[in-house]
Amino acid sequence: MASTLKGQRVVVVGASAGIGREIASQVIRSGATVVLAARRAARLTELVADAGGGIPVAVDICDPDSCADLAGRVRVELGTADLVVCTAGYSPLRSFAELTSDVWRRVLEVNVIGIHQLVRSLLPVLSPGALTAVMSSESTLQPRDNLGAYGSSKAALEFSMRIWRLEQAPLRFTTLIVGGTFPTDFGAEFEVDRLIPAMQSWTRHGTTQEKLMTPEGVASAVVGSLTSIIDQPDISIDSIVIRSPSPVVGDSAHLEAEAADNIAGLNS
Repeated sequence: MASTLKGQRVVVVGASAGIGREIASQVIRSGATVVLAARRAARLTELVADAGGGIPVAVDICDPDSCADLAGRVRVELGTADLVVCTAGYSPLRSFAELTSDVWRRVLEVNVIGIHQLVRSLLPVLSPGALTAVMSSESTLQPRDNLGAYGSSKAALEFSMRIWRLEQAPLRFTTLIVGGTFPTDFGAEFEVDRLIPAMQSWTRHGTTQEKLMTPEGVASAVVGSLTSIIDQPDISIDSIVIRSPSPVVGDSAHLEAEAADNIAGLNS
């Protein structure tokens, strides 16, 4: 069993913030050669300085040409990639009845089409038996009101990974199903006056837990799981569910306050 990613060639997409940043940082410190990809180039530069390594590449997964450029940089910098981790995602906080066709298009463009185009572009630069892991959400397992478009798009993403697995064997494709985590940029565009009632509803429906996970903790679980099989091409993990073991809460007041503070901090 591998205990390190030293010497592995890794691409982390969504590396500028949240769980993706923590994954990238831990992978760099493990000794891998890492291409760091995200839209916000300045944040990638900061990550390189903080983590002590990494190759920053600005990419917009909604732009096919940008995905192709990323693949070109991977070929130049790494030759081929042994591991790709994608944490990119987008969600509005809206009831199903409020979802316009424009909102639906944006969610699907990022969470389904964009990630598909990313994988498609990177296929030619993946090493034999390479592992691609994409981040989904436990909202595909426990639906949450006001996150209907997000959950639906992630369900489509999970199905698309099954198709990649079927058509591109022996390449490996893993879905990372992640539960509630704070603080991250996930809710950066959520309005607090919408978030608080939504969280109250989630509590009533038993989908809010007493303690949320941290990006550092989730990243450690992800990196540890992927590291354990990266050198074993005959073994694949189709999906990993990472969630807090804490009980469901009956009162989410403290979580609401924490969420409001985090959103205020992200938007300051």
